[in-house]
Amino acid sequence: MAASGLHTPSGDYLHLSELRIVLLGYRVAGKTSSGNTILGREEFDLRTAAQCVKRQGEVAGRQVTVVDTPGWWANQPVERTPELVKQEIVLSVSLCPPGPHTFLLVIDVDDSFTEEYRRAVEEHMELLSEKVWSHTIVLFTHGDFLGDTTIEQHIARQGEALQWLVEKCGNRYHVFNNKNRGDGMQITELLNNIEETVAGNRGGRYEIKGEILLEIEEKRKAEEERAKQRLMKVQEQRKTLRSLMGDSLHLSELRIVLLGYRGGSGKSSAGNTILGREEFDLKTTAQCVKRQREVAGRQVTVVDTPGWWKNLPVERTPELVKQEILLSVSLCPPGPHTFLLVISVGFLYTEEDRRAVEEHLTLLSEKVWSHTIVLFTRGDCLGDTTIEQHIQREGEALQWLVEKCGNRYHVLNNENRGDVTQVTELLAKIEETVAGNRGHFEIKRELLEKIEVWRRKKEDKAKQLCMRVKKQREIHRTFIGDYLHLSELRIVLLGSRDAGKSSAGNTILGREEFDLRTATQCVKRQGEVAGRQVTVVDTPGWSKNLPVEYTPELVKQEIVFSVSLCPPGPHTLLLVIRVDVSFKEEETNAAEDHLELLSERVWSHTIVLFTHGDCLGDTTIEQHIQREGKALQWLVEKCGNRYHVLNNENKGDVTQVTELLEKIDELVAANSGDVFYPERDCEEGMNWIPEEMWEKPSLPLKGAHSIYPLLLSMSGGSRPETGYDGSEQMSGVGSVAESLLRLVVPGEYISDTQSLRSSVYSSQTSEPVCEHNSSLDFMSSVVRSIFCSQKNPFTSDTSNPESEHSSTSTPAEHTLAVVTKLTPETSIGFTEMSCRLQCSHAGLFQCSLTGLVFLMKGKGEVLYRTVQWDENLLHSTGQTPAGPLFSIECLQGSICQLHLPHCEILSGEGLDSLSVAHVTGDSVEVLPPLRVTDTHVVVNITDLSLWGLVRMFKPFLSIKGQVLPFLQSFGHPQSVLNVIVLPSNVPLNEVKQQQTGNTYIPVCSDCTLSRGGKYSLSCDLKKIQDIYPKAKRIQIYWDYGPNYHPTFQVFLNPDTEHVELRLLERGADGHEVWAGRVLLPGSVLVGRDQAENSHSDSAEKQLHSVRKDFVDRVSKSVVDDLLDGLLQQKVINNHEMETVKVIPERAEKAREVIDMVLRKGAVSCLIMKTLLVELDPFLCTTLGFS
Repeated sequence: MAASGLHTPSGDYLHLSELRIVLLGYRVAGKTSSGNTILGREEFDLRTAAQCVKRQGEVAGRQVTVVDTPGWWANQPVERTPELVKQEIVLSVSLCPPGPHTFLLVIDVDDSFTEEYRRAVEEHMELLSEKVWSHTIVLFTHGDFLGDTTIEQHIARQGEALQWLVEKCGNRYHVFNNKNRGDGMQITELLNNIEETVAGNRGGRYEIKGEILLEIEEKRKAEEERAKQRLMKVQEQRKTLRSLMGDSLHLSELRIVLLGYRGGSGKSSAGNTILGREEFDLKTTAQCVKRQREVAGRQVTVVDTPGWWKNLPVERTPELVKQEILLSVSLCPPGPHTFLLVISVGFLYTEEDRRAVEEHLTLLSEKVWSHTIVLFTRGDCLGDTTIEQHIQREGEALQWLVEKCGNRYHVLNNENRGDVTQVTELLAKIEETVAGNRGHFEIKRELLEKIEVWRRKKEDKAKQLCMRVKKQREIHRTFIGDYLHLSELRIVLLGSRDAGKSSAGNTILGREEFDLRTATQCVKRQGEVAGRQVTVVDTPGWSKNLPVEYTPELVKQEIVFSVSLCPPGPHTLLLVIRVDVSFKEEETNAAEDHLELLSERVWSHTIVLFTHGDCLGDTTIEQHIQREGKALQWLVEKCGNRYHVLNNENKGDVTQVTELLEKIDELVAANSGDVFYPERDCEEGMNWIPEEMWEKPSLPLKGAHSIYPLLLSMSGGSRPETGYDGSEQMSGVGSVAESLLRLVVPGEYISDTQSLRSSVYSSQTSEPVCEHNSSLDFMSSVVRSIFCSQKNPFTSDTSNPESEHSSTSTPAEHTLAVVTKLTPETSIGFTEMSCRLQCSHAGLFQCSLTGLVFLMKGKGEVLYRTVQWDENLLHSTGQTPAGPLFSIECLQGSICQLHLPHCEILSGEGLDSLSVAHVTGDSVEVLPPLRVTDTHVVVNITDLSLWGLVRMFKPFLSIKGQVLPFLQSFGHPQSVLNVIVLPSNVPLNEVKQQQTGNTYIPVCSDCTLSRGGKYSLSCDLKKIQDIYPKAKRIQIYWDYGPNYHPTFQVFLNPDTEHVELRLLERGADGHEVWAGRVLLPGSVLVGRDQAENSHSDSAEKQLHSVRKDFVDRVSKSVVDDLLDGLLQQKVINNHEMETVKVIPERAEKAREVIDMVLRKGAVSCLIMKTLLVELDPFLCTTLGFS
């Protein structure tokens, strides 16, 4: 715990004699059970509470008061929470005067704690003001589900949302197992934690302003008074109606139509409650359903209608639903006695909800209102609150609706069907409504006849479409021939947000491969489906009713880029559209604009994939297409009448997927076996690659196990940190050392960085392990003892050729858990730079300049430098360089493994073509890698000489690149910006060495490049004199030294402060692969006398505003790299750098760095911001840096 306990002056621990606790949380989190566990008996009812409940008891010698509050919906914002619940949360404080010592925020560990959960918690907690957080402890329930996992491991694995919450509560948390109430320790530990929280708040309790409580109480009194007036008015109204009924009391037959929104109103459940048995399926209905039964001596007919979306206007409702609402009247001739408008009291009723109800009911004409009763469901959520009080508290929207329905309303508790009085009273109210209307509801027969004629016409057209498609498919199948059942299929998913693309991808692959949260980049997944190798690429979605110019550039680029992720091109593009929302002209325009980013040719390869097929019911997809109108019909015809329906809720139905694959086969046959690629006219200068030049894409083999759970247990659940290759690691070197002796069994825990990548990138607070503390010495001795044991993996029989490059893990590889990143000593020669790295113990050491990683089996000094590749020597092997060639020496012979940095794209096809070249004299040996991680290629070595990465030649291979600007000054006013474009694994310091005398300008340099691709550099011509070379575009082939000449030269105008550059593929109108703002001398890097310029001032203000977030979030490796950059740019001197570097704590080191720069003024702040943008773009996005 972060806070200390309460102590007497003598130091003795002091127990508070009284503790006051308020339980907060979402529904079914386990609040009430936790209250019972704390008090040691069943004090709270486990059913949902509608008001606060207070209970007391003696626990561990203390008088404990517990207040249980009503819960909110877990993933709903505060504006969807009923006013009653919000008021009860605030008033909970007044039930334990003078105020609670703590709030226990209850979270179920068995729930996936999403960002929606986090926002809901934050919004509801802050009803009690910001200071509530300092009094809050997170109480995790269902602790038995953790098993051997610690709560710290659980928090780390859940991701940013839960981590943010725990940190917001000052890292105060506790775990309960409510099923094991006999464990008194979990209670006493919680009470101790509460006392520590009180001590951390200097013995203070939580207090809320008395005016706030008084205001709520006065508001409640006023609402209760108005509620009484409404009740009296309704009672008088009902009395009058009953007097009019006379002999018609108790109609022998009642006809009821249920209306309401879908997903939570409780329409179908209400129908079952009225009829007294399960007559209606609780799944979403697509057509009207009619059921009958005798109830309380009456023949009751109930018609359930399809629901509309709760807060969407009528124009967004599919034609099928609107027609079903109208035709519901004809299912209970001569017409319904009443319409029951079903609304749940569990959600706040908003103005959008009211408008949606008004528009949908008016489909039945204005007179529908006089026949409508508002039927409130989830009556159990009201508790002791009357329905009249609820109506008053919910506000004007609900009050308008109730009054529009003539103040006719009723409450049902569908959970308590044994209470028949709630149904008989409802039937009595229906009879009163009939008496007031002197009959049943009727709709003009001509209108119903017109609808029937219109439906028959659409059904005829649907049959024609079905026949046309059937004939078309038969023709395509005759041409399939050798293409029948392709062994490999490549699919790209396109569509608007929330169309169901990711779910469709999961249904196709038969498992949960795609995250259902909104993706900002393309995601590629593969699997075997129905005997075929299927590749699916999911793309970011667009806004469904907005034109393409409103779509972010990133999304448009990803859509275009998607086809390159499944080379040589996808067999089909699936345009995903929902059937449960109306498809309008704006959506057609949006779909057309976005698909034509891929050229007009895209349409011949596109199939419309309809999702939410369960909402069609008995309606065929052809009927749906015809009923929806011209917009959808045009789109389907534009796609050659190719379409398919998926029900993502019924993934067990494999026939829906196999039929889709057959339709793709037919499409490929219709396209003469061609895959999709954009038209040549739209891709100027693109040299298309024949299909036979491409190999089937395959994923590189990775380690089969993960060391992550083991490391967590070693480190006591320390926060996960980022290793050199993106894998998660744990801090706590000492505890790792104590466990390393148990890791001598080979192959048991191989680190799989690929499997951890998603959790790493979701943590903004991750940091690499580079700690130099006393525990490291102990760890070193442990590692050495492993190597010196009889089972030393490096003394195995090397005569077996497989032993050297086996994929079996060795004990030494388990030290991957601790990576030490060091800056080497350097010596500069005439044309080259040599590095010297002092490795003081066994383990993994990474060079901060080159990215090289050495696995050492003992202490040693490593000397290394880059040398020139002998292309003639490589030519005989059929390989080309894929990275620098390193000359490596270690006199002690301590290096047993190399990790060479690569520049491959993880989703690309280059990973599987990588090998390692071992050059000795005039011979070269090409070795398969031990494994390939996200950033490195790993190889075991037995002797040292020249080592480098190579690959089989693949034209137009996409790789990670870097754009490096260097300023060359010839004296005022002439300056030239040399722009060098290189693969990302070329060491920056090598390039800087060759650019001696020129100033390197840090920018965000990352980009994706294509070998042999043609590029041009674009710039605002007003700020420059010219760009060379003059060619419209130049072809780039990647070299790995020894010379790094400028790719482009930009001749600058005098006094230019900055230029914005864009690197374009395939010429001036091509795809943008990189863009950057380069700050020039006169603003920052040379002209430091201009410190008062606006950029500097802005940077200084920004650093001041984000200081706390920077300290909390920046990783240790970024801080170290930032120090190197600040030293190079002469912002700090050697003494200042050494003073900061010895600070052991990451946060303290970060705080010292930013404070030091802030003290140095505006120019220094701008340099730091520029460096930070290059070193950690993700953090800069979070901090709001542009």
